[in-house]
Parts: sequence; C-alpha cells; structure tokens
Amino acid sequence: MDLKEIIGKHVHDVIPTTKIHKTVEMKTPAIADPYFLENATLISTRYPIYEKDGTFFGVVEYDLFDNYDLLNNFVKKIESLIGIIHLLFITKFFRKQPPELGLGDSENFAS
Repeated sequence: MDLKEIIGKHVHDVIPTTKIHKTVEMKTPAIADPYFLENATLISTRYPIYEKDGTFFGVVEYDLFDNYDLLNNFVKKIESLIGIIHLLFITKFFRKQPPELGLGDSENFAS
C-alpha cells in the first residue's frame, strides 16, 4: 500500500488483524505477540506512549519477525544449542549422568 493511501485511515482499515486496540485499552506493553496478516504470522511488540505529565498519548507497534518460519527456525537452533550445552556440562563435570539427589537427605543441602 502506498503511504498516501493509508494516511488518515483508522489502523484497522489498514491492518484488520492488529491488536493495537488491546494495548490502547489495557495501557500495558505486549511483547513478542503473534498476529496474522493475510497469509503470514507476524510477531509484534506494542508499547503505550505517555506524555511527560503521565497522560496516555498512544501506542507504537513494530514487528520483530515478519516471517514466522524464520522465527521457528531460530527457536529450533537455540533449543539445539541448549541441548548441546547441557550434554557438554554433564559430560565435563559429572563424566556420566548426574548423581541422584535424595530430596529427603539433609546432607545434600547446605545448612
């Protein structure tokens, strides 16, 4: 859409699926919140804006990810890295599976 076509229009006329109205109503941030636009899932963040005197002014919204598949791939890579780090930690510090801790044994806990 051309900028000239959207100036002066209500946000829902331009982006029908936006959740910006929720931030206006609640006046609280929405961080990494998914919403759907046409054939895509977007991840957006919305923040309320206040005047210096504390009066509510409006909301700013921006998209963190405009391609949900890219976000899913990113999350999968992070999960893999966490798994690798966990295995390295167990291998290096325990040289095997970590020992079982009996939750009833007071000797396993600092006094």
